[in-house]
Amino acid sequence: MDVHTGSMPLRLGLAAVLLTGALALWFSASGPGHAATADQTQSMGATVLTTLSWGSAGSCTQNMSAVDFGQVTPGVHKTSGAGSFRGCVTSSAPFNVSAVGTTPMTSGTNTIPFTGVYIYQQFSSWTTASTCTNIESCPLDTSRSILTAAPAATGTPISYTYGVKPPSTQPPGTYTGGVVTFTASN
Repeated sequence: MDVHTGSMPLRLGLAAVLLTGALALWFSASGPGHAATADQTQSMGATVLTTLSWGSAGSCTQNMSAVDFGQVTPGVHKTSGAGSFRGCVTSSAPFNVSAVGTTPMTSGTNTIPFTGVYIYQQFSSWTTASTCTNIESCPLDTSRSILTAAPAATGTPISYTYGVKPPSTQPPGTYTGGVVTFTASN
């Protein structure tokens, strides 16, 4: 009997046992993508503030210099000699602009009432129909809508001009110190 032939079944049996053990270990082992995981969440929140400001920005150059009507005749309408003025609004949300006379022009104890001071705005594609486009249609004795539903933008131009028509009984004098307040709001 040959020593090598007699052990052949033994070797095959041993190889089968080793192969079965190796396969059992391989199948029972966890693979590289099967690691334990645990999730934790954290809530987040923020309040984004609206930016809203006046001043030159983007391609808009603000020109809200003092208005000088020059010589005016009581009871006669006169537009501002300087022509058109321009305000520039930057807003991160849609906005409106209004204007109102807040301090009348005075000469001593006499004043030119804001019922005789007018504003006219330039029409924009986002402006709703307004009455402030005709002579004497928007006296500044009350708040007047100049721009409505303007889209959020950097340097939105608001172009406007003024008119004055002192009452026919207006005393003569050099009238100064008048103030108009513009309000941009979201």
